[in-house]
Amino acid sequence: MKTIRFYILAATLTMLVALSGPTIASPEHPELAEVMDVYVPIYFRNTLTDDPFRIAANAPEPAARSALEAMNAALEEWGSGPADGWKYLMNGAVFAATGIGATDTFVMFYNPWVDAALVTEWRDQPEGLDLIDLELMPGDVLRGTEIHPIPAWQRAGSHPSIAMIDTLADTVDGFEDRFNEPSFAANWREELGLDNRADVTELVLPLIALRVYEAQLRLLAITHSVVGEDPLLQPMREAVVNLVVTAAKVGFAPLLQQADRTPKAMAEVLAAIPPASMQGLTPVAYLGDDDEIMIYFASPLTADFALAAVFAYEGNTMSLRVLDVILYAAAVEAAQAG
Repeated sequence: MKTIRFYILAATLTMLVALSGPTIASPEHPELAEVMDVYVPIYFRNTLTDDPFRIAANAPEPAARSALEAMNAALEEWGSGPADGWKYLMNGAVFAATGIGATDTFVMFYNPWVDAALVTEWRDQPEGLDLIDLELMPGDVLRGTEIHPIPAWQRAGSHPSIAMIDTLADTVDGFEDRFNEPSFAANWREELGLDNRADVTELVLPLIALRVYEAQLRLLAITHSVVGEDPLLQPMREAVVNLVVTAAKVGFAPLLQQADRTPKAMAEVLAAIPPASMQGLTPVAYLGDDDEIMIYFASPLTADFALAAVFAYEGNTMSLRVLDVILYAAAVEAAQAG
């Protein structure tokens, strides 16, 4: 039984080639056959963000259909709606898989920003992989800790980027350790305490939907203006647009001239990243105080990295001060090594 972490499909192979090298390469490289084994779940992920109601209606197994309908209903009632909710959850998610080549394959899509994991179970049938069951759960469930209303990286008390990577590493470890055990995988709902559909619908799904809604509300300040808002929000939007457009068009060189607090080693890594790798960047998380704000960016085209940017207020303007790229696979490997 094999395990796959953070694999990237055709849409992002360009980035893998461009970023190859000992400093920032992914520590694991899938074979073509292994990539094809997870193609169907990744296609499901992409389709889920486009039409979650159709995905639920067409689910071949009753358990999967019931679970998807409950998730959509929770996002509708407590969050920003299934369409926007799934886009946020899945576009910012990394994924890991266990059981590649076995009868049952489990694929986890994990969004670190709201600390939520969608665990999906797939069965190898003569006509291809079928979705058997799935559940949306807080990362706490996979880490074996008590469920908390606040995402783990926001309550850790350490630097947000370090906390996010540590939480991601612990979640991936929790998923792999459990689902690589055949006896656990055969009864995973019971083992995780998610076998009561009514309890999951009433207690678990609203928590995740509210996390998504709160995150999206915070991000709205970056993309939409309102009457009577803080006058510094407009300079922030302009700074964010400049970063996204510049990174995707010409790369990080001109941005690094502004981000004068970026460590030299990180600046060298960023300067070597081709603009094509930064297509689709969008804000996924936002923290701030009276002096500075930190915004995290990710791209729905890849599950391999996040970009962190620190902006500082200077009178009525906002200036870029620090840039940091977080390559998930390498960062998680470092976190696991201590």
